[in-house]
Amino acid sequence: MIMASKGGKKAPQKGAGKKNWMKVAIPVFLILIMVLSIFAIFTSPPSDVSDNPVTEIRFNSIVDGLVIVPPGADYVRYADIQSDAGIGDWTMSNLSGSIPDPNTFGGQPQKDLLVNYPEEYFGPFAEQWVSITDFGPKYVIKNPNQTTYQGVPMRAINSLYTYSETRPTVSGRIQNVADMILYWSNPGNRSSYDNYYDLIVQLKGYPVNATDARLAVVGTTSLLNASDRYYAGITPAAEEGKYHYQAVLHFNRTLNETEKQQYKNQYELIGNTIAGFDAYQINYQGDYMILNAKGDLNTCVKDMTDSWRFIKA
Repeated sequence: MIMASKGGKKAPQKGAGKKNWMKVAIPVFLILIMVLSIFAIFTSPPSDVSDNPVTEIRFNSIVDGLVIVPPGADYVRYADIQSDAGIGDWTMSNLSGSIPDPNTFGGQPQKDLLVNYPEEYFGPFAEQWVSITDFGPKYVIKNPNQTTYQGVPMRAINSLYTYSETRPTVSGRIQNVADMILYWSNPGNRSSYDNYYDLIVQLKGYPVNATDARLAVVGTTSLLNASDRYYAGITPAAEEGKYHYQAVLHFNRTLNETEKQQYKNQYELIGNTIAGFDAYQINYQGDYMILNAKGDLNTCVKDMTDSWRFIKA
């Protein structure tokens, strides 16, 4: 029998300790479930949508792509291969060497993000890139070659290259894939969006912007030596066979008005007469040059690759 203690204090009532423990344990348990659920978004293996669907990372534009990769990327290319037949055909014909091979991965790429970092970002080797690829909601991994690196489960392509069991799929050198997945599990408060945000916001108020572009790139080097960072993107227009083409370049120094006018005259002359755009206009906002044009797809991608070297295979 439990008696009252000295000093008039009552002894603990039966079950009181259990109730107090539950008051603490239940909130902790709920928080643990939330944390594990968030982690599962990045680590659950792809499965058929009819069988236990997996929550997907938002991956609908180059802006989404920049948000989900670590800071410091010096070249990022986004291609929505499925949304527009023209862009899809051009991408697979001209950039297939840097897009995951359907035969190797057992699925057709629908959206792809190529991300490159400076020398030795991931380690002392040449390959400083990863591909992040959406193979569609019904994609199922059939590669039986399971492996792990730094505790991250993967599927091996060979002894050096692997791909993740996440959606979207991360592929590349094994160290790089592991680092990307570990970043997803603990992203912190910075991403490569911070490196290019100032370019993207320059398009505010334009009819289309970076979130609309189906083929888009950002980078640190182009054929304009006075620039240190750029964004460029192509978006299907309402007119059949026509595309909006935009670019924003940041200058590495402040240009005077004479220099700005020289660049404007030079590029508009080439774009409107030699290149054959329907419209090609250069404007300035402070230390930013904004290119806004419209034309057919071949004209747009030729300007991106040849005139500026925004796109790198």
